[in-house]
Amino acid sequence: CFERAAAAGLFDHLRDGGGGKTVRIASMGGGPGHELLAVKMFFDKRFGSDVNLELISTDCCAAWQPYIEALGFKFVQYDIKDGGLLDAVGLAPGDLDFAIISCVMIYVTTDEV
Repeated sequence: CFERAAAAGLFDHLRDGGGGKTVRIASMGGGPGHELLAVKMFFDKRFGSDVNLELISTDCCAAWQPYIEALGFKFVQYDIKDGGLLDAVGLAPGDLDFAIISCVMIYVTTDEV
């Protein structure tokens, strides 16, 4: 989906390094981090070292933390049903550039939700 987003011009503002801006991307329900690894590979191929990435994996299962950190990403234990993603990852409104919704459908399709 990042290739399609790029083709639609979503990342055009990042050409020529994006003005030195850090691009922050959080994965909700990130599990072992494969989505963020794919994002990193996409940005590395498209922009090289011109774009600084901050990649954050959020998941309700703390057991994923060592795997996420081994990939060089930040891990935050977070339950999507609690809301407040920005508070959970310590960011203010406008500081998170993209959120990737991963394997969370099982959490948002319950009777309580």
